[in-house]
Amino acid sequence: MGSVLTLPGILPDEIIDGDFLDDETDTNFSYKTEKYVDFFISSWGLRVSHVNWPSCDLVVLVAGQAIRVEVKASRAPSDRQGSRYYCFSTFKNRRRIWDKNLKALVSPPKRYIGLTSEHCDIIALVAWDIQRINFIIPRGVKSDNIPTRQMHHIGLEEISWAECLRKLEIGDLDG
Repeated sequence: MGSVLTLPGILPDEIIDGDFLDDETDTNFSYKTEKYVDFFISSWGLRVSHVNWPSCDLVVLVAGQAIRVEVKASRAPSDRQGSRYYCFSTFKNRRRIWDKNLKALVSPPKRYIGLTSEHCDIIALVAWDIQRINFIIPRGVKSDNIPTRQMHHIGLEEISWAECLRKLEIGDLDG
């Protein structure tokens, strides 16, 4: 994509054109969120591929290793117990399966499970209203609530990405 600024609020024309962030007309919010994260990571010079795998939206090549990234989004913060948080659903919906004996679809015992390292390596939490991304390691929880002040942290994207790579024991931003 060439050299781009990685400052919050700076988006490529293909993302800004049309009603990309318009809540009223947005029918492909997940895809658009993935495209935004792809743009941001690509701006660091890393190679990103879109994949259609369960619990994995992007694969990023870092230091010769493939990193699986699941993308989650929140349009705006919510008020919870007197504080403002961005709320992200970080769970995997286990599909119902066909039971041959019952001849019916049945739900697994734990229908919703939190994302773990079995599903993805990194979760990208996107706060759309402020165009910020917080990268985290999956912890097996069904939801993550991030305080608004944390999402406003200067350099959040680079810092959280580097922290994830450190925890995964993989290279750095330079690949």
